[in-house]
Amino acid sequence: MHICLVHFEYPIETSVGGVGTYQKINAEMLKKYGHDVTVIAGALEKDQDYFENGVHIIRLKKGYDPYDTVKDCYNYRVRIANVIEQIDKKNEIDIIEIPDLGAEGIIYQRNKKRKIPIIVKLHTPTTIITEFNGGATTFTPDVQKTLADWEDEFICNADGLISCTKILSKMIKDRFPKIKGKNIKVVYNVANLSNFYPKQNNHNSKIILYCGTLEQRKGLFMLARAIPIVIDKLKDEEIKFDFIGDDLYRNDRLILTSEYILSLIPSKYHKYIRFLGLKTNNELNDYFNNARLGVIPSLFDNLPYVAMEELATEMPLIASNNTGIKEFIVNNESGILYDPMNYEELASKIIYLYNNPEIARTYGINGKNTIKDKFSAENIIKQTEKIYREVINEYKNKRND
Repeated sequence: MHICLVHFEYPIETSVGGVGTYQKINAEMLKKYGHDVTVIAGALEKDQDYFENGVHIIRLKKGYDPYDTVKDCYNYRVRIANVIEQIDKKNEIDIIEIPDLGAEGIIYQRNKKRKIPIIVKLHTPTTIITEFNGGATTFTPDVQKTLADWEDEFICNADGLISCTKILSKMIKDRFPKIKGKNIKVVYNVANLSNFYPKQNNHNSKIILYCGTLEQRKGLFMLARAIPIVIDKLKDEEIKFDFIGDDLYRNDRLILTSEYILSLIPSKYHKYIRFLGLKTNNELNDYFNNARLGVIPSLFDNLPYVAMEELATEMPLIASNNTGIKEFIVNNESGILYDPMNYEELASKIIYLYNNPEIARTYGINGKNTIKDKFSAENIIKQTEKIYREVINEYKNKRND
């Protein structure tokens, strides 16, 4: 098959978050398993056309979204539609996969004469992200509304839908009533086991680690309230709470999330907290191996790649039960799950795991084995290929009717 993947995010130039990570891993795995793969992604300075690891990458110049107008957003999606048509004329495309976020294929999808089916990969629509960020968004109000409308239309008119978790699949069905009972296939993402792996003598530090974007949706304000309880109980002057990730204004006070976190914690505890910014994959593997345990306190999250990456290093993990993580972690066997709205429960779980290193070690090893079993490339690519072929056949039959 010739598969076209579309989204602004694609490492390294436009590596923003989990969507970009997914696009790159998916593209290279599909190529490895014998398919032609073309990626249409964003470029910050100039258009580009090149091959990387066998994948054909076409980058279209586009600034980061906060600076876009509705016209900018529309014109970029027109360019995407035109490039899809140009590619198809040279090397016929069998199927296109595009994330829900931003509905970048909306203009091509509206073309009633289009020959190529579109699968919408559900990561998490803008409306849900904004809701869990207290209404905060990086977009202007008119762009935010436009993107929300486009995403609704894009999802509801998809030729096929894939979600990487059951929890998001259910949320989409509940919040997008126009979907009219469409079948959403659930296929987990391929884990990045090449960049993330255990090292010797790992997880022996006194560091409790959070990794991810710094925003309200990630449950960081509940974690902030848990921190003084943990410090007072453990009475360990060497303990550190490290935060790795991009510091954003996505919260109900529209200030830097790091400032918001510190405002919730009495100043005498600030010496135990470090904000380390963004890190490369090589750096992250070292940080993950060094940390004593990891916390993913999200109010809602689909399937954060960081969870799989941390588990791949045998990191003992405490995670919110309102995320896709609960679909593969067995509570008190391969990690610990808790109620994201209960910071006292979170504090008690951190204290327990910190004080029981042997149990933590067992959880970490079990978590790594789960990642290797459930998120192997061979298993997931086979599922993906099957869905692609089903959607292609259904679309052809529909066009022929």
